[in-house]
Amino acid sequence: MRVGVIGPQDVVNAVLELAAEFPSLQLIPICYQREEETTSLAEQCQGRVDLIVFTGPVPYYIATYNLKLRIPLFYVRPVGANLLRALFDLTYHKDIDLRRVSIDTLSRKMVEETYAELNLPADQVFCKEYARPTVAGDLVPFHYSLWKEGKTSAALTCLRSACVELQALGVPAFWITPVKAAIRETLNLAVLEGKHLRSQAVQIVVGICSSDGLDELAQRTGAEYEMRRINLALHDLLNNFGEQTHTWVQELDGNDFVLFMTRGVLEQTTQFYQHWPLLDLVRERLSTTISLGIGLGQTAYEAGKNARSALSLARQKGGDCVFVVGQDDTALGPFGRGHALEAVMRTQDARLIAAAKRAHLGIATVSKLDSLTKTLGRETVTTAEIAQRFNMTPRSARRLLSLLDQHGLAEVVGEEQLPSAGRPRMVYRIRLSPESDEARLC
Repeated sequence: MRVGVIGPQDVVNAVLELAAEFPSLQLIPICYQREEETTSLAEQCQGRVDLIVFTGPVPYYIATYNLKLRIPLFYVRPVGANLLRALFDLTYHKDIDLRRVSIDTLSRKMVEETYAELNLPADQVFCKEYARPTVAGDLVPFHYSLWKEGKTSAALTCLRSACVELQALGVPAFWITPVKAAIRETLNLAVLEGKHLRSQAVQIVVGICSSDGLDELAQRTGAEYEMRRINLALHDLLNNFGEQTHTWVQELDGNDFVLFMTRGVLEQTTQFYQHWPLLDLVRERLSTTISLGIGLGQTAYEAGKNARSALSLARQKGGDCVFVVGQDDTALGPFGRGHALEAVMRTQDARLIAAAKRAHLGIATVSKLDSLTKTLGRETVTTAEIAQRFNMTPRSARRLLSLLDQHGLAEVVGEEQLPSAGRPRMVYRIRLSPESDEARLC
């Protein structure tokens, strides 16, 4: 697995020092001087790496706020051991009063627990937490004003650029860097994600394609030859498509065709379910449209059964669209021109059921949210995206996201600055379960 490691040079080097412990990962160093470079560096990674590890939460928040990355993202989590090491350096090498410092990034709870383990009071320790894109300009005034007023004797920051600026202002500032245990934990998660991606990429996918409108043609006198011409033309187009995408095409009895491919091919061809070139090809080159059902499963039988269910859903929507039914008995769709994402048709997913109960929402609404994040390839959404995809007013979208926030199923992680005048839109991270949050963001 090719892993891009994005962060400042010092921490990236610390990650690379552990490379020998993870032979299944090819760590590719991508260093920046300032955090603002993260967006362009992460964008350049697409197509070059299989996943990205950020050396801390700051570059992660910046990247996910500005980009729609369709590869797994991890960041090295701040842990209490980072603070313990920094506090040891302060008292051992600098003889600074640990009871009067300012600390950013780390949660108040983590700071208090760490101080309790050292039998130190934390009532004069000032903390600044954040869960959004942050740069030095957001943190330097916090630390500097406290030090200037004599309330602190030093500043501890997880942002290298903030540390440099504070030191230039005369503030005793120290950079909190990740310990090896935190880095090792993140790389272990990357290994697990790599295995998961590999197993998914070779998963068998079955698609069933059917021409739309043939039932009406069959009722017309003398339409048999026209039906044959459409079928032959579609068969030829599917064969060419199959050759280009390594997809096996087989004609079924009647007017349907079955497509065999891998999940990796499906996601690459459709750009993670965003673009369906087969629908466009048929529409442009033939005098018909198609309904396409895609089935995923652990076995060929399960995938085929799900493909039939997906095809039925596409036909119910009038054709010229795609539905995808997964092995957990959930459906994504319809995809295609003029169609908006709909809710999962049915689910046995305990995670979604629990989230629906927790927020007192219908399972369809929660399923639709889950489907939206999967389709976008990211966890962050704006009120505008919710309003557009759910076909609701911006006010209703804000109300829905606020409700999720109240029940711990979403959290504000930033703002979307509009090109024109107006109130910035809040950016929310959807977190339908603690388990999902841990797995994706650790």
